[in-house]
Order: sequence, then structure tokens, then C-alpha cells
Amino acid sequence: MLPYLAPAFILFSTAGGPDTFMAFLLDWFQLQTFVIFRMGGYKMAKNSKRRAWTSVQVRELKTLAKKKTPAARIAKTLKRTVGATRQKAFSMGLSLDSRA
Repeated sequence: MLPYLAPAFILFSTAGGPDTFMAFLLDWFQLQTFVIFRMGGYKMAKNSKRRAWTSVQVRELKTLAKKKTPAARIAKTLKRTVGATRQKAFSMGLSLDSRA
């Protein structure tokens, strides 16, 4: 839980003027953001490495697409995301529409 600092805002805003108050708010926000990240409050996206499509994977994608296999099953077979699989199929001119 983040500390509640409303009294500090009131005291600071009356003492230093609007410019000083905005500088204080900016510093406070940056400090709170740093504390939240250090405590693990937000989850960062995993860094995934891009992998090139091999000729074997492309051939498998074509075969499964012709068999009307659902996009999710194709993706799982190829160990790719559904989005990557759909994007590759689209760039090859294959249709994966109307599949779950």
C-alpha cells in the first residue's frame, strides 16, 4: 500500500507556489513508481526472441491450413502464438478464417 501524503500536498502547495508544487508532484510520482517496480507491483512483459520460420514449419502450416485445422491447434503444433501463425498464413496468402 502506498503512503497517503495529502497533508504534504496542502502544506507544500501553500508555501512554494504552483511551479514548486508541480515539481514536487513530479518527483513524488517518480519515487512512487520506482518503489512499485522495485517491490514487484507491476509485471513486465516477457522478452521473447523472434524466430525465423523454417521451411519445415512453412510446409506444415500449408498442410494444416488445407486440412481446415483450427488456428489454435496449428499454432500449438508449430510452437508459435496464434497471432504469429495467422500473420504468417496471411503473408503467404493462406486463409485461417472462420476457425476457432
